[in-house]
Amino acid sequence: MKYVVMDLETTGKIPATDAIIEIAAIKINGESEKRFCEILKPRIPIEPQAFDLHGISTKQAQEEGKLPELVLKEFLNFIEDYPLVAQHGVPFDFPLFAHELKRYAIVPRPNRLLDTKALAEYHWKLTEHNLAALCNYLSIKNERAHRALPDTKACAKVFEKLLEKESNFDTLWRTCLGYTLRTVSEIPLNSPLLQQSLQQGKDLCISYQGAQDKMPRERWIKPLGIVPSFKGHPSMWATCFEENKDKSFRLDRVKQFVRVR
Repeated sequence: MKYVVMDLETTGKIPATDAIIEIAAIKINGESEKRFCEILKPRIPIEPQAFDLHGISTKQAQEEGKLPELVLKEFLNFIEDYPLVAQHGVPFDFPLFAHELKRYAIVPRPNRLLDTKALAEYHWKLTEHNLAALCNYLSIKNERAHRALPDTKACAKVFEKLLEKESNFDTLWRTCLGYTLRTVSEIPLNSPLLQQSLQQGKDLCISYQGAQDKMPRERWIKPLGIVPSFKGHPSMWATCFEENKDKSFRLDRVKQFVRVR
């Protein structure tokens, strides 16, 4: 069985605008495996919240990192056409990676994408399905969480457990709705207010009709990126101030982008 498990550390959490500062992967081909891990020079400063997670400073990345275009090309050569596996990959890692490729005029390949979070939600009815919760549930040790290579190792072990549930890659891929690295990068930005909010980090007021709403109503959010959802609809991943959590908002349910602040 052939696949690549990967993880990114980034300057922030907006797939459309943030940059990769560390990328790691484990390439598995039957019984053999190869590893990839590089720090990238950041094209934008690392946000304090991101530094608090991974501990990589802008200065460290500038001093130790390689040029992003060089690392991205090396990584594409490393992954070849293997399927890619990542924790929370479809809403975050894969779109951000695909955007960075496009930013440097590198054409994404049609690698199939599998998300351990989505697959875990399908197979295990837990309260949380983040990597820490899955490691705890499966008794997997991750002593340096939020660094790319340790998280990749932990994600690989989670995926091994998922393969015990379902070993057919086509079935796994369909469970993640059949996205590829090429299609996940096709992100619509169809509103000037949405573009302004994403590019400048502004809060956005939307008129939104949720599944339980009889009529659209206004909600304040902070958009983090436009991503494909697991239900097959392009969605906006955003912090919802009303519920005080990050969640997805289907674009077809946004009736109006009202204003920013």
